[in-house]
Amino acid sequence: MDIGAIPVDAEGDNMWFLKKIINVAGWDYWKEMANHTGEPIKIAIVDNGVRLNHEDLRDVIYHNAGEERYGRNGIDDDNNGKIDDFTGWDVADNDNNANPPLSRVTSSFFSHGTMVAGMSSASTDNDGIGIASLGLNTCIIPIKCVSDLDTSDAYYWYAWDGVRYAIAAGADIINCSWSQGSLTPGQQAILDEAIGKGIIIVASAGNVNPNDENPQKPVYPAAYEGVIAVGATTSEDKVWSQSRYGTFIDVMAPGDNIYTTTAKSDNSYGSGSGTSFSAPIVSGFIGLMLSREPDPQKVISILKKGCDDISIENPTKIGLMGAGRINIYSTLKILLEPEPQGLIDFNAHREISIYPNPSTGIIRVAAETVIEELVVIDLSGKEVAHLTVNGNTADLTAYHLKGLHIVQVKNQEGVFTARVYFQ
Repeated sequence: MDIGAIPVDAEGDNMWFLKKIINVAGWDYWKEMANHTGEPIKIAIVDNGVRLNHEDLRDVIYHNAGEERYGRNGIDDDNNGKIDDFTGWDVADNDNNANPPLSRVTSSFFSHGTMVAGMSSASTDNDGIGIASLGLNTCIIPIKCVSDLDTSDAYYWYAWDGVRYAIAAGADIINCSWSQGSLTPGQQAILDEAIGKGIIIVASAGNVNPNDENPQKPVYPAAYEGVIAVGATTSEDKVWSQSRYGTFIDVMAPGDNIYTTTAKSDNSYGSGSGTSFSAPIVSGFIGLMLSREPDPQKVISILKKGCDDISIENPTKIGLMGAGRINIYSTLKILLEPEPQGLIDFNAHREISIYPNPSTGIIRVAAETVIEELVVIDLSGKEVAHLTVNGNTADLTAYHLKGLHIVQVKNQEGVFTARVYFQ
C-alpha cells in the first residue's frame, strides 16, 4: 500500500465502521506503524473458538515457540501442562484444538469467536482478501472456552480458565467479549494478576433489551477497575439501542451491523451487532499502539485523549459514554507526534507562514526574517526532502511525498515546525 492510500479490503461499503473511525490521514499513520520490527503484540481471544485456517486469520494466528512446530509430537515441550498447544488451547475440552466444532458451525452458531478475532486482527491489505482490521503488528492467541458438545455456543463456563491460560501464555491484551453480573473473589484475583503484569484487558460492556433491563447496570469483567469497558455505537454515532452505557464505560466503538469473518468456512464472512464486536476493534487498535508504545498506562491514556465527543448525538447519555467514540487518526497523531523538545510551533508565530496545506506537491514558506533551511521529515523521523535557503521566501517541490509530514523551518531565531499533508 502506498502512503496516502486506503487498504483495498477497508474500502467496501460494509466497512462503514472503519471509515467512521479512521480517515485517509489516519491510514497514513497506520501505515507508518508497519515499520515495527519486534515480536507481534499477542491478543488473546477468550471465546467459543476461532477458525484457525480462515483465509483472513491464518496468517495472524499465534505460534507458541515453546512447542514443537505444528504441535504434533504429543509432548508438552514447554512444560506448561498443555500438550502441543502450538496454536492456542481449548480449556473447555482440555485439548489443543482451539477451532470451534467445524462439523456443527454455521454463520451464527459457534461463529462468535471467529467474528471477534476478525475485528481484532484480520489480515489487512492482503491482496483485497476479506476484511480489514486495525490490528497491524498483532497476532491472535485463540483460547476456546465452550465445549464442542454444548447445546449452546454461549455457555462460557470455562471463560476464567481461558483468562488464566492467556496470562500464562504471555498475552499482551486479553479480549473478553462476554459478561456476567458479578465476580467471585477468585475471578477478581485473576483480573488483578493480569493487570498487575501489565496485561490490558478489554471487555464488552454487554447487551441488553432496553425495555426489560436497566442499560446502566454494570457487568463484569468490563466494570472491574483497570479493565477497559467498551460500549457500542452506530453509523450515526448514537449509542447502539442494545448497548449498555453508564459510569463504568471507558470508550465507545462501532458495534452495529459489523461485517467480519465467520466460522462457517475458510472464506466466509457475515455481519453481527453488539458490544462483542466493539471490544475487539479496541483490542486490535490497542495492539497496534503497543507495538510503538510499550507502556500500557500511556497507551490507555492516549486512547482516551484521542476519542471524539459524541454528546451532541446522545444528549440523554452525557457522562455515560466514557471518553467518547474512538478516533484512530486523533489517537495516532498524539502517539506518533509528541511535541518536539526545543522546537517552536510556527503556527503560533504570524511572522512565518506556510501554504497551501494540504499541498499537492509544492509548499511555499514566507517569513519576516531570513530563512536558512527547509527540512521535511516523515512520521518515522526520516528526512525525505531538504532545501537550503537564503531569503524570506522559499518554494519546496516534493511531488513524491504523500500523506502527513513534518516541515521544519530553520532561521536565526530557531527551528519552527508544522504538520503538512501532501495529497
